[in-house]
Amino acid sequence: MPSKKQIEKKVKKGLADEKQRIDTLLDKDLILTILTELKKNVVANEDMMLALINKVCIRLVINSNPTSSNLFVSDESGAGKDWITKQVCKVLVPPTNYHHMSDISEKLLNYWEKPSKLDDSFDGHVLHFEDPIEERTKSQAFKVRTSGGNEIRIVHKGKVKYVRIRGKPVTIVTSLKSTIDEEGMRRWDSLRVDVTQAGTKLMKILYAEREAGLISTEYDEDLVKALHSLRRVQVAIPYAPAIAELLPNHLIIRTQLDKIFDYIKASAALHQYQREKMKDGTIIANMFDYDYACFCFVLLGDVHGLSLNKKEETIIEVLALSGSNGLTCGEIASRTSIGKSSLYPDKSKGSLGYMENLKEKEIVTEYESYDTDLGRQVSRWALSENLKMVFELPTSPLLIERMRASKNERYSDIFRKVISAYQQEKKGTEPTLFHFFRSICKINEIRKKDGLSVLSYSQKSGMTRELLDILREKTVQKSLSDS
Repeated sequence: MPSKKQIEKKVKKGLADEKQRIDTLLDKDLILTILTELKKNVVANEDMMLALINKVCIRLVINSNPTSSNLFVSDESGAGKDWITKQVCKVLVPPTNYHHMSDISEKLLNYWEKPSKLDDSFDGHVLHFEDPIEERTKSQAFKVRTSGGNEIRIVHKGKVKYVRIRGKPVTIVTSLKSTIDEEGMRRWDSLRVDVTQAGTKLMKILYAEREAGLISTEYDEDLVKALHSLRRVQVAIPYAPAIAELLPNHLIIRTQLDKIFDYIKASAALHQYQREKMKDGTIIANMFDYDYACFCFVLLGDVHGLSLNKKEETIIEVLALSGSNGLTCGEIASRTSIGKSSLYPDKSKGSLGYMENLKEKEIVTEYESYDTDLGRQVSRWALSENLKMVFELPTSPLLIERMRASKNERYSDIFRKVISAYQQEKKGTEPTLFHFFRSICKINEIRKKDGLSVLSYSQKSGMTRELLDILREKTVQKSLSDS
């Protein structure tokens, strides 16, 4: 039986630990604190880590769309995609809720009903599949699990069996070669790793300092414990109607609007100790959450919601530079490191080949052209016209103006606080409303010192990364708002 003094000491320690936990989660620069901690083991890649943090935090959102939490990380072997994913999950996700698999079998996909003996739901969990074979990612069981389906139907010993799946985890696939088929592509976002020479130089320095015992690679225990303690919450977005009103009325928006909303909710869930709450405990997202969501939305995908692996993106880049004439498979192979045989269908392996696969996704078009050297018609490939459309997400000030004019009584107090903060910020007082922009500026200060290019903040969504700039320069842009 513990003595009174021992009990008091234990209670006192518990209260001190709880205060430390709450203080950690009240950190106004929580995002920067997490990034700084991750840099103990990851160099450069701040943009990738910001996106991964947001995606992983969708696990904390009760009212999220099942398909918003799928992420496809594809880049060259050795680039660090698995390492970075593991580090982000190590900091953000309790070990019992993180499942990393380097070899996933068909049997596991078919029969895995619950994540553990103590937990019968996948809600709040993260599944990380490392380099799965394409047969697995295109299987019916995989599609059911990543689309939020609740039942897998299999035939076992001549009888139909139903395997019930409860909950939807965040699902991350890291692979160079795996592709997502046309049916599932809009359920996924894609992400790349920094493979620049400047990034490699920083990595060498980090490894050398670690091996020399000059730096610690152990994460701050208090921060990790605090982040692991975050609970799943309901999140409301008071300015959601204004976002919907200001986006173009295009069919594509139907598949993308949920993603924007869920990225907002993920940010709010991560900062749940810093957000206003409704009487029922629902977290209310603020404008920081919107700006963070815009950053992730533009980085993670494009206006079409296409998820491409590294080689597919390389093909699109060379086609964008080729102009309207397009290229033959031989010309594509000569301008990339992709073997010509991989571009064509392989019936023996049941593979469409990269070009037919992109054609099915309506990313490229095929046409016949006469080749004077060969003296015959040859197939040429060019970017689809549908791929050249872009749209712009509404800016925070524009949303605030809509709040000012809103007659929504439910959020009137919240709207007044947002508008007041905006007015104070315009006068030059301490920034609170657009805190995310300040975070980006601080990240860029570090990147400049490291010899890296600065992160850009754009609310224009189109093709990912520098590809949008290529398309702007080499092709005729067509705005969705004018269509």
